[in-house]
Amino acid sequence: MISPLISEFDGMKVRMNELDHEPTHLHVKFKGKDVFVDLVLMEITKGFLPKRQAVTLLAWCEHNKTTLLRSWKNRLVPGGIVKIPPPNWKGGAK
Repeated sequence: MISPLISEFDGMKVRMNELDHEPTHLHVKFKGKDVFVDLVLMEITKGFLPKRQAVTLLAWCEHNKTTLLRSWKNRLVPGGIVKIPPPNWKGGAK
């Protein structure tokens, strides 16, 4: 099963797996590599991103934290994982 795509920006595809395990996290695919982001700690806990992508992704996660945590809590409910627009700022994180 493919995890639902939450957003896509800066070469990254952000997903959340409906049947995933704790801790609360996202899966990010960048240039064929897997990255995990802990949504409580707001940090990359597995994998590597170049600085620009890491800063942009973590700022986007922080900006959308409430929605991301709600999606995690409701991930087993149909439609519980919601799509979130990519960041609308230019040149990376604000």
